[in-house]
Amino acid sequence: MKTPKRSWWLVAVGASMLLSAAAQADKRVATDLPTARLVAIPETLPESIAATTTVAGIFPALPPPEQRSRDGHYAVSLFLDRDRAEAHRRGDFSRFTPPAQDEPRRVAGPPCFVVAEGWSIQHRGRVSPVSAVQEPRISGVAKGSPAAARGGRPSGIAAVRLEVLSLDGPRGGELRFTHALFDTTTLGMQQVAEGSMRLALLAEGPGEVRVLAARDPEEPLVHLVITKPEYQGRGVTYLGRYARAQLGTESAHGDCGHLRLSLPTDPGIGSQGTVVIEVVEGDLPKLPGADVPHDQRPIVEVSVRELRVSVSASQSSSDAAPIVSAGFSWAGKAKRRQIY
Repeated sequence: MKTPKRSWWLVAVGASMLLSAAAQADKRVATDLPTARLVAIPETLPESIAATTTVAGIFPALPPPEQRSRDGHYAVSLFLDRDRAEAHRRGDFSRFTPPAQDEPRRVAGPPCFVVAEGWSIQHRGRVSPVSAVQEPRISGVAKGSPAAARGGRPSGIAAVRLEVLSLDGPRGGELRFTHALFDTTTLGMQQVAEGSMRLALLAEGPGEVRVLAARDPEEPLVHLVITKPEYQGRGVTYLGRYARAQLGTESAHGDCGHLRLSLPTDPGIGSQGTVVIEVVEGDLPKLPGADVPHDQRPIVEVSVRELRVSVSASQSSSDAAPIVSAGFSWAGKAKRRQIY
């Protein structure tokens, strides 16, 4: 487990203890952070987008007719892999199932889809729409019901952003994003903009969870990206599957590789957010080989625990610039999970 020199840890849970330890959190003056700006979604949306219009790297797909409900309702999904999109159209994902003999390991989580304009995001969980600034929007696959599946009502245009996070060790990382508009009826996609933001490493906690940060050069905002590891291999694919975020009155759940929160940094106004992620404590265990009969395998347990990541931005009268901080605490007791 890697622990930054200034990181703080709370074994007990409680608001008073959280506040008393806040001074020990990893902090950074906002003006020391790299600058990055997210491109805004256009205020004027087209009435429709031709089906022949596409965006590189994003593949819409409908389920096969036999998997649609009798009343004609179904969902259209967006994928990052052409083969997976084709498999979805056929209703066959068997070849994408991880081999059972794979040794348990911790890997980087998948890219994230951010979908606006009233769509929900669904993949191993569900995300409700939130405001333009408060964006804990997360998912590996975006889903929504096209207008044609809702009885021919007027077409809807969804604003879609694809976010791909690349980590760079102690230097932080880079978040690359593509903005697009998606016609939920024709399945046409129109690219609006693309860009990237450089992120500095603010803090690192258990389970290789990291907090990265950048500031907006034009608006009083700081962008925080919290990484969520994923576990692959025999018996561990269900561990740490979900993360949940709370930002003011907004909340969300998701399953992709990171959560991005945008906090206002107006003078005299403090803002904060919380992300809870289930992590495996310590190293993943070694399992018996696939040649060992199931009834002869020993019971192997891992310790999992919910990690609370608390982030905040504030500027008091004595601060020359906003202060951005991040800290970690345990959100509950450790639990033992059996894997085979």
